[in-house]
Amino acid sequence: METENKYKLLFDNIPIGVLIFDDKLKIIDCNKHLTKITGFKSTAIADFDLNKIENQTMLSAYKTALKGIEGFFEGEYNSKQINLPALMIRTKPMDFEIEGKMISGGIALIEDITDRKIVEDAINKLYNTFQTILDSVDLSVYAVDTKTKEILFVNEKTRNEFGDISGKKYNEIFTDTPKDDSGNDLLNYEYFNEKLKKWYKYSNTIIKWIDGREVLLISATDINLLKETDAELKEKNSELEFQATEIERALLRVMEQNAQINEQSEELKLSSQVKDKMFSIIGHDLRGPVGNIKSVLDLLMEDYDDYSKEEIKEFIEPVIDTSGSAFNLLSNLLWWAKNQTGKISLNPENFVLNDLIEENVNLFAVNFDNKKIKLTIDIKKEFTIRADENMINTAIRNLISNAIKFTPEKGNVTVKIRELKTENKIQVSVKDNGIGISKEDIDKILKKREMFTTYGTNNEKGSGLGTVLCREFIEKNNGTFEISSTKGKGSIFSFKLPL
Repeated sequence: METENKYKLLFDNIPIGVLIFDDKLKIIDCNKHLTKITGFKSTAIADFDLNKIENQTMLSAYKTALKGIEGFFEGEYNSKQINLPALMIRTKPMDFEIEGKMISGGIALIEDITDRKIVEDAINKLYNTFQTILDSVDLSVYAVDTKTKEILFVNEKTRNEFGDISGKKYNEIFTDTPKDDSGNDLLNYEYFNEKLKKWYKYSNTIIKWIDGREVLLISATDINLLKETDAELKEKNSELEFQATEIERALLRVMEQNAQINEQSEELKLSSQVKDKMFSIIGHDLRGPVGNIKSVLDLLMEDYDDYSKEEIKEFIEPVIDTSGSAFNLLSNLLWWAKNQTGKISLNPENFVLNDLIEENVNLFAVNFDNKKIKLTIDIKKEFTIRADENMINTAIRNLISNAIKFTPEKGNVTVKIRELKTENKIQVSVKDNGIGISKEDIDKILKKREMFTTYGTNNEKGSGLGTVLCREFIEKNNGTFEISSTKGKGSIFSFKLPL
């Protein structure tokens, strides 16, 4: 009897639902955790006939066990009595004795995987955003597991060049990475692909993947044209030694080809700089918000049943702000990368500036409320201007976002539009009473054109991209960008555009 009680105690307290059924799919017994998952009392479960399950796929998992085979089901289960968003069931055949009689039936292990699905969905959304950004880069980028050599990720440029190689072994597609004299893998090298008959310049770096694995992130730049041009130069130079009568014409060709090489070299250099800066932002500034989101979700998943709805809400509220910051950073990063590579064209059109102010104020309404910031809109009339609406919208969004970030709780932010009739211009300004910026740091932003950033009043981390985008986009629209600030008293970020 004592042994039976010990097994019953273990049966009831195992952290997964357990259900035992006979060969007629009648429930014989269940543990307490199953009642916790379903919300039913054990007596109600005991009276339940599994044949009445409406979901045929789930019912099939139970019937499979009666055939002596393990069954499996994963998905939603909805009925009049119960609604489980994400459920996983494993069934196994089992013989047991009841009142001296052997019965052939089965056992089912039932787990509520709702929390796991939430985490998987969040990771998938971040992965999709990461994919979108790298698909816009004019480089072949792919990630390789350093241990298994499996290709985990490829961008659109890679698929166009090498086909869909995701999931394949790296050494099945490419040769091993060249090594230096010490036997270490080279981080930067040139390689001729025999299959495509092209030259590529490779840059490698080790990063942590979404699931924590160590992966090799590889970017490949097509330098075939550069190599072909170089080969042509060598051929022409050798011809000069034997064809003195064609010296003038050959020199002209060399000059033209050198000009092309210099132009291509500058383009490669710019592309490399954009790539390096982008990976730096992804590796540092984006990792923090994503890490915070993952930590909160991990904490919720581990002890979800121990928290009240109010406690869960307290966990989720900062995650919303963090995910908003990550989204804003990704949006700025995509705009900046496109702008740096010349993929953004100016599309001026007439639009009402007041509408953009209203849209962005509404966008950050929750952020204003969270920090209890008083917002003042100082606009006397409606203003219509001609400019690129997307660029101006991005500038306004970043100025308001920065004002919230660097304004303390219960602070003040004022958004103002005024007409400068003597200059035939309109001025938009965002004023705050936050931490302010020193003159040296203002010079970094306006004169040296550096990506300068600091922490906000609630330790919000920024990349400095927002201010750079504001300045560049305003200047593209024939405007001027200005900053005035006093350390500790606040700042005014403003821009002027022609009417």
